[in-house]
Amino acid sequence: MSPAIGLGLGMAFTDLGTVGIAPLPPPVPVGTTLDPAGATANNVLSNGNLTVSGASNPQAFVRSIKSITSGKYECAFTIGAVGSGMSVGCADTTLSLSVPGGSGLANSTLAVGYFNTGVVYCGSGFTNIDTLASYTTGDVIRLRIDRSTSPGTVCFSKNGGAFSTPRTMNAAMTHALHVGVGHQGGGASATVDFDPTGKGSGYSGWTDGTPIDVIVTAGQSNAVAQQLDQSWPYPVNPNIITWNGSAWVTMRPGTITGYDFGATTGKWAADVELSRQLFAVTPTKRIAHIRYPASGSQLAPTGDGTFDWSEANELFANGGFFVRDAMAALRAAGYNPTIILLWWQQGETDATASTPATNYGTNFATLVAGFRNQSGDWKIPAACPIAVGRLSSQFGSATNRNLVRAGQKSVCDADVGGPQWLVECDDLALENDQTHFVRVSHITLAGRLKQVIAGTYTQPTNTP
Repeated sequence: MSPAIGLGLGMAFTDLGTVGIAPLPPPVPVGTTLDPAGATANNVLSNGNLTVSGASNPQAFVRSIKSITSGKYECAFTIGAVGSGMSVGCADTTLSLSVPGGSGLANSTLAVGYFNTGVVYCGSGFTNIDTLASYTTGDVIRLRIDRSTSPGTVCFSKNGGAFSTPRTMNAAMTHALHVGVGHQGGGASATVDFDPTGKGSGYSGWTDGTPIDVIVTAGQSNAVAQQLDQSWPYPVNPNIITWNGSAWVTMRPGTITGYDFGATTGKWAADVELSRQLFAVTPTKRIAHIRYPASGSQLAPTGDGTFDWSEANELFANGGFFVRDAMAALRAAGYNPTIILLWWQQGETDATASTPATNYGTNFATLVAGFRNQSGDWKIPAACPIAVGRLSSQFGSATNRNLVRAGQKSVCDADVGGPQWLVECDDLALENDQTHFVRVSHITLAGRLKQVIAGTYTQPTNTP
Protein backbone atom coordinates (compact mmCIF):
# COMPACT_ATOMS: atom_id res chain seq x y z
CA MET A 1 0.00 0.00 0.00
CA SER A 2 1.21 3.49 -0.79
CA PRO A 3 2.39 5.83 1.97
CA ALA A 4 -0.13 7.55 4.19
CA ILE A 5 -0.59 11.27 3.90
CA GLY A 6 -0.84 12.96 7.31
CA LEU A 7 -3.96 14.88 8.19
CA GLY A 8 -2.20 16.24 11.25
CA LEU A 9 -2.24 15.48 15.00
CA GLY A 10 -1.11 11.92 14.46
CA MET A 11 -3.95 10.97 12.11
CA ALA A 12 -3.34 9.77 8.58
CA PHE A 13 -5.39 8.89 5.57
CA THR A 14 -4.29 6.63 2.77
CA ASP A 15 -3.64 7.84 -0.74
CA LEU A 16 -4.75 5.00 -2.97
CA GLY A 17 -2.65 5.85 -5.98
CA THR A 18 -0.35 8.30 -7.69
CA VAL A 19 -1.15 11.85 -6.72
CA GLY A 20 -1.57 14.17 -9.68
CA ILE A 21 -2.13 17.38 -7.69
CA ALA A 22 0.17 18.53 -4.90
CA PRO A 23 -1.31 18.26 -1.41
CA LEU A 24 -1.93 21.42 0.56
CA PRO A 25 0.02 21.77 3.83
CA PRO A 26 -1.29 19.69 6.73
CA PRO A 27 -3.77 21.37 9.09
CA VAL A 28 -2.34 23.45 11.90
CA PRO A 29 -4.71 23.93 14.84
CA VAL A 30 -4.44 27.36 16.42
CA GLY A 31 -5.40 27.79 20.03
CA THR A 32 -7.74 30.57 21.02
CA THR A 33 -6.99 33.24 23.64
CA LEU A 34 -8.91 35.48 25.97
CA ASP A 35 -10.58 38.28 24.07
CA PRO A 36 -8.86 41.64 24.58
CA ALA A 37 -11.84 43.38 23.00
CA GLY A 38 -13.99 42.19 25.87
CA ALA A 39 -11.63 43.10 28.69
CA THR A 40 -12.72 46.12 30.70
CA ALA A 41 -10.41 48.77 32.12
CA ASN A 42 -10.36 46.78 35.36
CA ASN A 43 -8.87 43.70 33.72
CA VAL A 44 -5.33 43.33 32.41
CA LEU A 45 -4.39 40.64 29.90
CA SER A 46 -0.84 39.33 29.58
CA ASN A 47 1.08 36.20 28.56
CA GLY A 48 -0.21 36.36 25.01
CA ASN A 49 -3.73 37.08 26.28
CA LEU A 50 -3.83 33.81 28.21
CA THR A 51 -3.58 35.38 31.68
CA VAL A 52 -6.07 37.83 33.17
CA SER A 53 -5.57 39.90 36.34
CA GLY A 54 -8.40 41.83 37.94
CA ALA A 55 -8.12 45.27 39.50
CA SER A 56 -10.44 46.73 42.11
CA ASN A 57 -13.99 45.37 42.08
CA PRO A 58 -14.36 44.91 38.31
CA GLN A 59 -17.38 42.57 38.51
CA ALA A 60 -16.76 41.38 34.99
CA PHE A 61 -16.29 38.32 32.80
CA VAL A 62 -13.27 38.00 30.51
CA ARG A 63 -14.08 35.40 27.87
CA SER A 64 -12.44 33.39 25.11
CA ILE A 65 -12.41 34.62 21.54
CA LYS A 66 -13.62 31.23 20.35
CA SER A 67 -17.15 30.10 21.08
CA ILE A 68 -18.80 26.76 20.46
CA THR A 69 -22.33 25.69 19.62
CA SER A 70 -21.95 21.91 19.66
CA GLY A 71 -19.49 19.19 20.60
CA LYS A 72 -17.44 18.39 23.70
CA TYR A 73 -14.64 20.68 24.87
CA GLU A 74 -12.16 20.85 27.75
CA CYS A 75 -9.89 23.58 29.08
CA ALA A 76 -7.93 24.27 32.29
CA PHE A 77 -7.46 27.29 34.55
CA THR A 78 -4.35 27.76 36.71
CA ILE A 79 -5.24 30.04 39.58
CA GLY A 80 -2.73 32.83 40.15
CA ALA A 81 -4.63 34.47 43.00
CA VAL A 82 -8.22 34.44 44.20
CA GLY A 83 -8.07 38.01 45.52
CA SER A 84 -11.41 39.24 46.79
CA GLY A 85 -13.26 36.53 44.90
CA MET A 86 -13.26 34.91 41.48
CA SER A 87 -14.89 32.25 39.35
CA VAL A 88 -14.11 30.18 36.28
CA GLY A 89 -16.70 28.80 33.89
CA CYS A 90 -18.64 29.56 30.75
CA ALA A 91 -21.31 31.90 29.50
CA ASP A 92 -23.76 32.39 26.68
CA THR A 93 -22.45 34.80 24.04
CA THR A 94 -25.32 37.18 24.85
CA LEU A 95 -24.16 37.71 28.46
CA SER A 96 -23.02 41.24 29.25
CA LEU A 97 -19.30 41.35 29.99
CA SER A 98 -19.90 43.63 32.95
CA VAL A 99 -22.61 42.31 35.23
CA PRO A 100 -23.14 43.87 38.68
CA GLY A 101 -23.86 41.57 41.55
CA GLY A 102 -21.15 38.97 41.39
CA SER A 103 -18.25 38.47 39.00
CA GLY A 104 -20.19 38.17 35.76
CA LEU A 105 -20.71 34.42 36.25
CA ALA A 106 -23.35 34.53 38.97
CA ASN A 107 -26.92 35.72 39.31
CA SER A 108 -27.53 35.11 35.62
CA THR A 109 -29.43 32.53 33.59
CA LEU A 110 -26.73 32.89 30.93
CA ALA A 111 -23.67 31.70 32.85
CA VAL A 112 -22.13 28.92 34.93
CA GLY A 113 -19.47 29.94 37.45
CA TYR A 114 -17.35 27.78 39.79
CA PHE A 115 -16.33 30.16 42.58
CA ASN A 116 -13.20 29.92 44.70
CA THR A 117 -15.45 29.17 47.70
CA GLY A 118 -16.58 25.94 45.99
CA VAL A 119 -20.11 26.94 45.05
CA VAL A 120 -21.24 26.56 41.41
CA TYR A 121 -23.85 29.09 40.33
CA CYS A 122 -26.12 28.91 37.28
CA GLY A 123 -29.28 31.00 37.15
CA SER A 124 -30.80 34.15 38.54
CA GLY A 125 -30.98 34.68 42.27
CA PHE A 126 -27.58 33.00 42.73
CA THR A 127 -28.96 29.55 41.98
CA ASN A 128 -26.59 26.94 43.38
CA ILE A 129 -26.36 23.88 41.10
CA ASP A 130 -23.44 22.24 42.88
CA THR A 131 -21.01 22.58 45.79
CA LEU A 132 -17.43 21.46 45.15
CA ALA A 133 -14.07 21.90 46.84
CA SER A 134 -12.78 25.43 47.31
CA TYR A 135 -9.64 26.43 45.41
CA THR A 136 -6.80 28.89 45.86
CA THR A 137 -3.48 30.05 44.41
CA GLY A 138 -1.69 27.34 42.42
CA ASP A 139 -4.70 25.09 41.98
CA VAL A 140 -5.64 23.87 38.48
CA ILE A 141 -9.33 23.69 37.64
CA ARG A 142 -10.45 21.79 34.56
CA LEU A 143 -13.76 22.47 32.86
CA ARG A 144 -15.57 20.10 30.53
CA ILE A 145 -18.52 21.25 28.43
CA ASP A 146 -20.69 18.71 26.64
CA ARG A 147 -22.88 20.46 24.07
CA SER A 148 -23.98 17.26 22.34
CA THR A 149 -27.49 18.37 23.24
CA SER A 150 -28.73 21.84 24.11
CA PRO A 151 -28.27 23.52 26.53
CA GLY A 152 -25.61 20.96 27.52
CA THR A 153 -23.77 20.03 30.70
CA VAL A 154 -20.69 21.19 32.62
CA CYS A 155 -18.41 19.49 35.13
CA PHE A 156 -15.20 20.45 36.91
CA SER A 157 -12.06 18.83 38.28
CA LYS A 158 -9.50 20.16 40.76
CA ASN A 159 -5.78 19.29 40.52
CA GLY A 160 -6.29 16.17 38.43
CA GLY A 161 -8.98 14.68 40.65
CA ALA A 162 -12.23 13.09 39.51
CA PHE A 163 -14.63 15.27 37.61
CA SER A 164 -17.79 16.37 39.33
CA THR A 165 -21.21 15.10 38.31
CA PRO A 166 -22.23 16.78 35.02
CA ARG A 167 -24.82 19.48 35.66
CA THR A 168 -27.28 20.75 33.07
CA MET A 169 -26.88 24.39 32.15
CA ASN A 170 -29.78 26.81 32.28
CA ALA A 171 -32.31 26.46 29.47
CA ALA A 172 -31.63 30.08 28.46
CA MET A 173 -28.07 29.18 27.42
CA THR A 174 -28.99 28.28 23.85
CA HIS A 175 -26.49 30.42 21.92
CA ALA A 176 -22.76 29.97 21.40
CA LEU A 177 -20.73 29.46 24.57
CA HIS A 178 -17.47 31.09 25.66
CA VAL A 179 -15.23 30.01 28.54
CA GLY A 180 -13.44 32.48 30.74
CA VAL A 181 -12.73 34.03 34.12
CA GLY A 182 -14.97 36.16 36.29
CA HIS A 183 -13.89 38.59 39.00
CA GLN A 184 -15.84 39.79 41.98
CA GLY A 185 -13.15 41.85 43.65
CA GLY A 186 -9.60 43.02 43.05
CA GLY A 187 -6.43 40.96 43.08
CA ALA A 188 -7.68 37.83 41.31
CA SER A 189 -5.81 36.26 38.39
CA ALA A 190 -5.81 33.08 36.33
CA THR A 191 -4.13 31.59 33.26
CA VAL A 192 -6.14 29.56 30.77
CA ASP A 193 -4.85 26.49 28.92
CA PHE A 194 -7.24 26.12 26.01
CA ASP A 195 -5.82 22.80 24.85
CA PRO A 196 -4.61 20.89 27.90
CA THR A 197 -2.99 17.47 27.65
CA GLY A 198 -4.88 14.48 29.00
CA LYS A 199 -8.30 15.60 27.78
CA GLY A 200 -11.18 13.19 28.27
CA SER A 201 -12.18 10.77 25.53
CA GLY A 202 -14.14 12.62 22.87
CA TYR A 203 -13.24 16.07 24.21
CA SER A 204 -11.48 18.66 22.07
CA GLY A 205 -9.40 21.65 22.99
CA TRP A 206 -10.58 25.18 22.32
CA THR A 207 -8.65 25.36 19.09
CA ASP A 208 -9.54 26.63 15.66
CA GLY A 209 -8.59 24.03 13.10
CA THR A 210 -7.85 24.47 9.41
CA PRO A 211 -11.13 25.12 7.55
CA ILE A 212 -12.49 22.32 5.39
CA ASP A 213 -15.77 22.25 3.46
CA VAL A 214 -17.99 19.21 3.88
CA ILE A 215 -20.52 17.93 1.33
CA VAL A 216 -23.06 15.38 2.61
CA THR A 217 -24.86 13.14 0.11
CA ALA A 218 -27.97 11.07 0.79
CA GLY A 219 -30.78 9.44 -1.19
CA GLN A 220 -30.77 6.47 -3.54
CA SER A 221 -29.05 5.21 -6.69
CA ASN A 222 -28.73 8.47 -8.64
CA ALA A 223 -26.83 9.88 -5.64
CA VAL A 224 -24.52 6.86 -5.79
CA ALA A 225 -24.33 7.10 -9.61
CA GLN A 226 -25.24 4.18 -11.84
CA GLN A 227 -24.15 5.67 -15.18
CA LEU A 228 -22.64 3.09 -17.50
CA ASP A 229 -19.72 5.38 -18.35
CA GLN A 230 -17.78 5.74 -15.09
CA SER A 231 -14.65 7.16 -16.69
CA TRP A 232 -12.82 9.86 -14.72
CA PRO A 233 -10.08 11.53 -16.82
CA TYR A 234 -8.78 13.77 -14.06
CA PRO A 235 -5.77 13.44 -11.74
CA VAL A 236 -6.20 12.31 -8.17
CA ASN A 237 -6.54 15.29 -5.85
CA PRO A 238 -5.29 14.62 -2.29
CA ASN A 239 -7.11 17.75 -1.10
CA ILE A 240 -10.48 16.10 -1.76
CA ILE A 241 -11.15 13.28 0.66
CA THR A 242 -14.00 10.93 1.47
CA TRP A 243 -15.08 8.98 4.55
CA ASN A 244 -14.97 5.21 4.08
CA GLY A 245 -16.77 4.39 7.32
CA SER A 246 -13.68 4.22 9.50
CA ALA A 247 -11.09 6.59 8.03
CA TRP A 248 -10.63 9.52 5.69
CA VAL A 249 -9.13 8.48 2.36
CA THR A 250 -8.24 10.29 -0.83
CA MET A 251 -11.23 10.58 -3.14
CA ARG A 252 -10.43 8.28 -6.07
CA PRO A 253 -13.29 7.67 -8.52
CA GLY A 254 -13.20 4.10 -9.72
CA THR A 255 -11.74 2.89 -6.43
CA ILE A 256 -13.32 4.68 -3.47
CA THR A 257 -15.82 7.56 -3.39
CA GLY A 258 -17.97 6.71 -0.38
CA TYR A 259 -20.75 4.37 0.68
CA ASP A 260 -23.74 2.67 -0.92
CA PHE A 261 -26.08 0.73 1.35
CA GLY A 262 -23.42 -0.26 3.86
CA ALA A 263 -20.53 -1.01 1.48
CA THR A 264 -17.85 1.17 -0.03
CA THR A 265 -18.15 2.10 -3.68
CA GLY A 266 -15.97 3.67 -6.34
CA LYS A 267 -18.84 5.09 -8.40
CA TRP A 268 -19.01 8.84 -8.78
CA ALA A 269 -21.98 11.18 -9.07
CA ALA A 270 -22.66 14.90 -9.39
CA ASP A 271 -21.31 15.64 -5.90
CA VAL A 272 -17.88 14.24 -6.76
CA GLU A 273 -17.78 16.31 -9.94
CA LEU A 274 -18.96 19.27 -7.85
CA SER A 275 -15.90 19.15 -5.61
CA ARG A 276 -13.65 18.98 -8.68
CA GLN A 277 -15.33 22.13 -10.00
CA LEU A 278 -15.07 23.92 -6.65
CA PHE A 279 -11.37 23.12 -6.31
CA ALA A 280 -10.69 24.27 -9.87
CA VAL A 281 -12.05 27.70 -8.92
CA THR A 282 -10.32 27.82 -5.50
CA PRO A 283 -7.22 25.58 -5.50
CA THR A 284 -6.57 26.33 -1.83
CA LYS A 285 -9.89 24.73 -0.89
CA ARG A 286 -10.04 21.50 1.09
CA ILE A 287 -13.16 19.41 0.56
CA ALA A 288 -14.44 16.39 2.46
CA HIS A 289 -17.25 14.11 1.26
CA ILE A 290 -19.59 12.18 3.51
CA ARG A 291 -21.55 10.00 1.08
CA TYR A 292 -24.28 7.78 2.55
CA PRO A 293 -26.87 7.11 -0.16
CA ALA A 294 -28.52 3.71 -0.52
CA SER A 295 -29.46 2.37 -3.95
CA GLY A 296 -33.11 1.39 -4.22
CA SER A 297 -33.99 2.90 -0.85
CA GLN A 298 -37.42 4.31 -0.11
CA LEU A 299 -38.34 7.40 1.88
CA ALA A 300 -41.65 6.00 3.13
CA PRO A 301 -41.57 3.38 5.91
CA THR A 302 -41.55 -0.11 4.46
CA GLY A 303 -42.52 -1.93 7.64
CA ASP A 304 -40.89 -5.11 6.35
CA GLY A 305 -37.33 -4.92 7.64
CA THR A 306 -36.02 -3.34 4.43
CA PHE A 307 -34.09 -0.22 5.37
CA ASP A 308 -35.76 3.09 4.51
CA TRP A 309 -35.29 6.75 5.42
CA SER A 310 -38.29 7.08 7.77
CA GLU A 311 -38.31 4.22 10.25
CA ALA A 312 -36.37 4.36 13.52
CA ASN A 313 -32.89 2.88 13.65
CA GLU A 314 -32.60 2.57 9.88
CA LEU A 315 -31.02 4.80 7.22
CA PHE A 316 -31.59 8.17 8.88
CA ALA A 317 -30.16 7.01 12.21
CA ASN A 318 -27.28 5.09 10.67
CA GLY A 319 -26.50 7.98 8.37
CA GLY A 320 -26.40 10.23 11.42
CA PHE A 321 -23.81 8.04 13.10
CA PHE A 322 -21.85 7.99 9.85
CA VAL A 323 -21.76 11.79 9.66
CA ARG A 324 -21.04 12.17 13.37
CA ASP A 325 -18.03 9.85 13.27
CA ALA A 326 -16.68 11.44 10.09
CA MET A 327 -16.94 14.97 11.50
CA ALA A 328 -15.34 13.93 14.79
CA ALA A 329 -12.41 12.41 12.89
CA LEU A 330 -11.92 15.67 10.98
CA ARG A 331 -11.87 17.68 14.21
CA ALA A 332 -9.45 15.23 15.80
CA ALA A 333 -7.18 15.67 12.79
CA GLY A 334 -6.98 19.42 13.27
CA TYR A 335 -9.71 20.56 10.90
CA ASN A 336 -12.62 22.92 11.47
CA PRO A 337 -15.32 21.32 9.28
CA THR A 338 -18.35 23.17 7.92
CA ILE A 339 -21.18 21.42 6.09
CA ILE A 340 -21.77 23.56 3.01
CA LEU A 341 -24.33 21.34 1.25
CA LEU A 342 -26.60 18.36 1.76
CA TRP A 343 -27.53 16.87 -1.61
CA TRP A 344 -30.66 14.72 -1.58
CA GLN A 345 -31.40 12.74 -4.77
CA GLN A 346 -34.24 10.29 -4.27
CA GLY A 347 -37.87 9.49 -5.10
CA GLU A 348 -37.86 6.78 -7.74
CA THR A 349 -38.77 3.94 -5.39
CA ASP A 350 -41.56 5.94 -3.71
CA ALA A 351 -42.98 6.75 -7.16
CA THR A 352 -43.56 3.08 -7.91
CA ALA A 353 -46.50 2.75 -5.47
CA SER A 354 -49.50 4.91 -4.64
CA THR A 355 -49.23 5.20 -0.85
CA PRO A 356 -45.52 6.18 -0.67
CA ALA A 357 -46.07 8.65 -3.52
CA THR A 358 -49.13 10.20 -1.87
CA ASN A 359 -47.30 10.63 1.45
CA TYR A 360 -44.02 11.82 -0.02
CA GLY A 361 -44.46 15.48 0.91
CA THR A 362 -45.31 14.69 4.53
CA ASN A 363 -42.53 12.13 4.90
CA PHE A 364 -39.99 14.41 3.26
CA ALA A 365 -40.89 17.37 5.47
CA THR A 366 -40.35 15.14 8.51
CA LEU A 367 -36.99 13.96 7.17
CA VAL A 368 -35.74 17.47 6.44
CA ALA A 369 -36.84 18.63 9.89
CA GLY A 370 -34.88 15.69 11.26
CA PHE A 371 -31.77 16.77 9.37
CA ARG A 372 -32.14 20.30 10.73
CA ASN A 373 -32.99 19.35 14.32
CA GLN A 374 -30.19 16.92 15.04
CA SER A 375 -27.61 17.89 17.63
CA GLY A 376 -23.86 18.06 17.31
CA ASP A 377 -22.13 17.46 14.00
CA TRP A 378 -25.06 15.66 12.31
CA LYS A 379 -27.17 18.78 12.51
CA ILE A 380 -27.52 20.45 9.12
CA PRO A 381 -27.12 24.14 10.05
CA ALA A 382 -30.00 26.50 9.36
CA ALA A 383 -27.83 28.44 6.93
CA CYS A 384 -26.72 25.35 5.00
CA PRO A 385 -28.63 24.67 1.77
CA ILE A 386 -30.25 21.31 1.12
CA ALA A 387 -30.29 20.67 -2.63
CA VAL A 388 -33.20 18.43 -3.64
CA GLY A 389 -32.72 16.83 -7.03
CA ARG A 390 -36.16 16.76 -8.61
CA LEU A 391 -37.53 13.37 -9.67
CA SER A 392 -37.23 13.32 -13.45
CA SER A 393 -40.40 13.80 -15.51
CA GLN A 394 -39.08 10.97 -17.67
CA PHE A 395 -39.44 8.41 -14.87
CA GLY A 396 -42.31 6.00 -14.37
CA SER A 397 -46.05 6.61 -14.54
CA ALA A 398 -47.28 10.19 -14.40
CA THR A 399 -49.70 9.81 -11.47
CA ASN A 400 -47.28 8.60 -8.81
CA ARG A 401 -44.34 10.50 -10.28
CA ASN A 402 -46.19 13.79 -10.05
CA LEU A 403 -47.20 13.14 -6.44
CA VAL A 404 -43.53 12.73 -5.50
CA ARG A 405 -42.56 15.81 -7.51
CA ALA A 406 -45.28 17.85 -5.83
CA GLY A 407 -44.06 16.68 -2.41
CA GLN A 408 -40.51 17.71 -3.22
CA LYS A 409 -41.61 21.14 -4.38
CA SER A 410 -43.83 21.75 -1.34
CA VAL A 411 -40.95 21.09 1.06
CA CYS A 412 -38.59 23.31 -0.92
CA ASP A 413 -41.21 26.08 -1.06
CA ALA A 414 -41.67 25.85 2.72
CA ASP A 415 -37.91 25.97 3.47
CA VAL A 416 -38.33 23.66 6.47
CA GLY A 417 -35.80 24.81 9.08
CA GLY A 418 -33.59 26.44 6.46
CA PRO A 419 -33.16 26.81 2.71
CA GLN A 420 -34.18 23.89 0.50
CA TRP A 421 -33.46 24.27 -3.21
CA LEU A 422 -35.41 22.32 -5.82
CA VAL A 423 -32.92 21.41 -8.54
CA GLU A 424 -34.27 20.69 -12.02
CA CYS A 425 -33.50 17.27 -13.49
CA ASP A 426 -36.16 17.04 -16.22
CA ASP A 427 -33.69 17.95 -18.97
CA LEU A 428 -30.99 15.52 -17.84
CA ALA A 429 -30.51 12.54 -20.13
CA LEU A 430 -31.14 9.08 -18.68
CA GLU A 431 -29.72 5.69 -19.43
CA ASN A 432 -31.90 3.26 -21.39
CA ASP A 433 -33.45 2.11 -18.10
CA GLN A 434 -35.17 5.54 -17.94
CA THR A 435 -34.05 5.81 -14.32
CA HIS A 436 -30.38 6.68 -13.99
CA PHE A 437 -28.55 9.76 -15.21
CA VAL A 438 -25.91 9.36 -17.91
CA ARG A 439 -22.40 10.63 -17.29
CA VAL A 440 -22.88 14.09 -18.81
CA SER A 441 -26.04 14.60 -16.76
CA HIS A 442 -24.03 14.30 -13.55
CA ILE A 443 -21.61 16.92 -14.85
CA THR A 444 -24.50 19.28 -15.65
CA LEU A 445 -26.13 18.61 -12.28
CA ALA A 446 -22.84 19.37 -10.51
CA GLY A 447 -22.89 22.85 -12.01
CA ARG A 448 -26.37 23.40 -10.62
CA LEU A 449 -25.31 22.22 -7.16
CA LYS A 450 -22.45 24.69 -7.35
CA GLN A 451 -24.98 27.44 -8.04
CA VAL A 452 -27.03 26.31 -5.03
CA ILE A 453 -23.99 26.72 -2.76
CA ALA A 454 -23.41 30.19 -4.22
CA GLY A 455 -27.10 31.07 -3.79
CA THR A 456 -27.48 31.91 -7.49
CA TYR A 457 -29.50 28.94 -8.75
CA THR A 458 -32.95 29.65 -10.24
CA GLN A 459 -35.40 27.01 -9.05
CA PRO A 460 -38.11 25.60 -11.32
CA THR A 461 -41.52 27.08 -10.65
CA ASN A 462 -43.79 24.75 -12.61
CA THR A 463 -46.10 22.49 -10.64
CA PRO A 464 -45.91 18.80 -11.64
